[in-house]
Amino acid sequence: MTSFDRQAAFGQLQAFFQQHVPAAAQQPLDEGTALLGTGLLDSLAVIQLMVFLGAEMGIEVDDEDFTPENLSTVGQLLSFVERKKAAV
Repeated sequence: MTSFDRQAAFGQLQAFFQQHVPAAAQQPLDEGTALLGTGLLDSLAVIQLMVFLGAEMGIEVDDEDFTPENLSTVGQLLSFVERKKAAV
């Protein structure tokens, strides 16, 4: 099993948000950045994020994975990715 590089994953997520979410360009992201209810993660961005996580981070994301517990902040999203990668 490979170890999870949280900093590299954060960089990938940061690049995703910069490319797909215009509001992300206006504020720096960190692990405490709220995603839900802030305009950073609307319904279209959730679909784009699902595709991105599968294609770029190599995890399989199920519909039931898209919960506030997994998506509320950048840090929670990173922890979710880490759990999914560990389960592979």
